Amino acid sequence: MAQHVGVLGGAIMNFLVGGIVLITIALVFGKADLKQLPNASWWQYLGGFFGALFVSMGIFIVPKTGTTTA
Repeated sequence: MAQHVGVLGGAIMNFLVGGIVLITIALVFGKADLKQLPNASWWQYLGGFFGALFVSMGIFIVPKTGTTTA
């Protein structure tokens, strides 16, 4: 994917498709009450923010540092 849309574009597509799949699974199996999302506190969304930040940092850092340790 990164060869076609770039590394950041590939990550965005990964999150987008993964999010759609997770929402579909939650709706099919009835394990999520998505109507309650607006009632969540602002800090409860930080997990998604930091997860995306972590993956984005990896996208930019790993090509420069490599994936093995010394």
